[in-house]
Amino acid sequence: MKQIVLVIAVALLLTACSKEQPKKVEIRPVRVTLVQHALSGDTISLTGQIQAKDPINLAFRIGGRLLERNVTVGDAVAPGQVVARIEPQDFQNALRSAEADLASAQAVPANSRGTEGRQSELLSKGFTTQAQYDQAEVAGAGGSNLRMAASKSA
Repeated sequence: MKQIVLVIAVALLLTACSKEQPKKVEIRPVRVTLVQHALSGDTISLTGQIQAKDPINLAFRIGGRLLERNVTVGDAVAPGQVVARIEPQDFQNALRSAEADLASAQAVPANSRGTEGRQSELLSKGFTTQAQYDQAEVAGAGGSNLRMAASKSA
């Protein structure tokens, strides 16, 4: 039995002392580059004009100094949206002037009726001519109506 143990011990000793054959490692080639900053893509230089898809001409109904601009280039604008505000002083002055002209034109018929009445009385007494009476009558009837229509349209 000692012999069997001795044989097993020698066999184990011999197997432990043997060198393992290294596997042949295949070396694969690798391409190496240095990392550096570069522009992405190629640069293309072209000449031409850039135009909007839907060009729109905008303008104010009246002129004046720009007080406020509510949109910038590229903003989407909805119908009815206020894009800018101008100084209203010139427009307010023009409105006051038109209102004064209308009030003046409305006062003319009363004055013309008074003149026509006086001319009628003077004509009946013989102190004026028919031409002067006709002139007062025409001025009272047609002229004041034309002035009022012109003032209202302004």
